[in-house]
Amino acid sequence: MTYDDESCENIKEILINPEEVEAFWDLSVRLNDSVDIISLEVTDECLISAIGKFEYYKDYIFISDRTNAKIFMFSSTGKFIKSIGNFGKGPGRYSSLGDFSFKGDSIVVQDAFNDSYIIYDFFSDAYREVSCDVHGVEFVLFDNIAYVISNYYQSKYGSYNLFCYDFNTGNLIEPGISFQEEWTKLRSAYGLKRYSDKYNDTGLLIYPLNDTIYTINKEGVFPSYLVHFTERSLPEELNIKNEELYRYVHKKRYLKGLEFVQHTENYLLGYYIDGNFRYILYDKRTSKVVVGKQMIFNALGGIPVYDFATADNNVFFALYSSDFLLSYWNVVKDKCKSHYNKEKMDLLVSTINEDSNPVLLKWYFKN
Repeated sequence: MTYDDESCENIKEILINPEEVEAFWDLSVRLNDSVDIISLEVTDECLISAIGKFEYYKDYIFISDRTNAKIFMFSSTGKFIKSIGNFGKGPGRYSSLGDFSFKGDSIVVQDAFNDSYIIYDFFSDAYREVSCDVHGVEFVLFDNIAYVISNYYQSKYGSYNLFCYDFNTGNLIEPGISFQEEWTKLRSAYGLKRYSDKYNDTGLLIYPLNDTIYTINKEGVFPSYLVHFTERSLPEELNIKNEELYRYVHKKRYLKGLEFVQHTENYLLGYYIDGNFRYILYDKRTSKVVVGKQMIFNALGGIPVYDFATADNNVFFALYSSDFLLSYWNVVKDKCKSHYNKEKMDLLVSTINEDSNPVLLKWYFKN
């Protein structure tokens, strides 16, 4: 495995001037013209309340719900298939629903409290459990190789932010991405919405108050991008108490690294916080950076994009609550220039209500 930060070459710089931010930028110019609208079916068994994470895998949609402590599985058209996972004590159950990922025709669910992982089969009641001896906030899975992501927590192996495990045996292969021991007190309370993203056979990995974006795959992990802010960059040395860090950073408007990232073959998309969200798009081919206070779909009249994810094969998803779409579409629909997309959206809002499950908008990036 490769964890040597110093020896890695060809690290690319993502340079951001926080004083030069557009009011908005249009993602739809980089997407194919037609959008697929997926309204998730509502039944008594799948009333989605508080979304933790959503993923698209093998033409299925998976959404974790923190309130129900379950993962809901839908078809690619939004038809409810089943719920996965069991909250509670005992075999095959978790005490705290954490992250999830996939292995073949199985979903791997993290028990965030017990540092264990339950592998459920999609189409049967079969499962098996794997225990790890480190605490993780997320994990990235490449077949049997699992990277458990820490957040500046101390472990019995020392000060490491990543641990590579063999999920066939549950054995640690090796730790990686070391950090200074004093950072445990200073940074461990500062968390992210998401630490990782996987696209095809490659993942990206970020950490709080860290300007490095790591690439991760089955062979190892290495730094691939550095995010540099031209103004208000967070100093390396901070002599403040851990519990005051969040307030200090935001009061001073210091910036360092991204807080959320997704990627495709040609793009990195994400955001950082500068008072409010600042949405970023980085073109891997040209190294061009676009930053805006909003990311929007002009192809749908200017609907803003807040909750989004990428998937294999250059797929982009935006997730919306039904009540948001019902109210916002009435405001912007006359600005929608695509008659075909307008008809789709009009049909959608005629079939949902404020209590309906969320709606996914699915696009493909242009080649």
